[in-house]
Amino acid sequence: MKKILLPHTAIDDVMITSSVNIIGKKLTLTFTVKGSLENYIFPKEQLIKRANELWKASCFELFLENSKSEGYYELNFSPSLAWNFYYLEYYRAKVQEVELATEPTIQIRKNKNSYGIELILEGYDFEMFDSCNLTAILLTEKDKRTFWSIQPMEDIPDFRNRCYFINL
Repeated sequence: MKKILLPHTAIDDVMITSSVNIIGKKLTLTFTVKGSLENYIFPKEQLIKRANELWKASCFELFLENSKSEGYYELNFSPSLAWNFYYLEYYRAKVQEVELATEPTIQIRKNKNSYGIELILEGYDFEMFDSCNLTAILLTEKDKRTFWSIQPMEDIPDFRNRCYFINL
């Protein structure tokens, strides 16, 4: 499934496309940012590791749910190669890290006008999910966060609100 992300406020210097592909226990998630990349801060690549509060800088996110359950999952990853996978029992519940047998693979592709990031995660039953929200936060050179999602959002961006999820 491929989707264009929409900015929360008017932004015309970049465009973000995303795709999510689930086959059995393998999830492939890709985001591509095109345009005036010099206006945004992408953290430098480091060692791949789990981390929290990735939303404070540029990061990419996937929210997953099974509509028959109140709980949902949140997958975050950063250009720094930091990542995390959480479970929340209900809307805005305390996050719980999901234990995985292996770490994801994160690859970066960049040039002057395009920044691509891909995450591959294996070993979890991703086919149980029936809807999702693909989102991004880009930090500008002026230390302002921009919020992006597959559905337009009013007021304060709320990526976890299921009314913004779409069918997988």
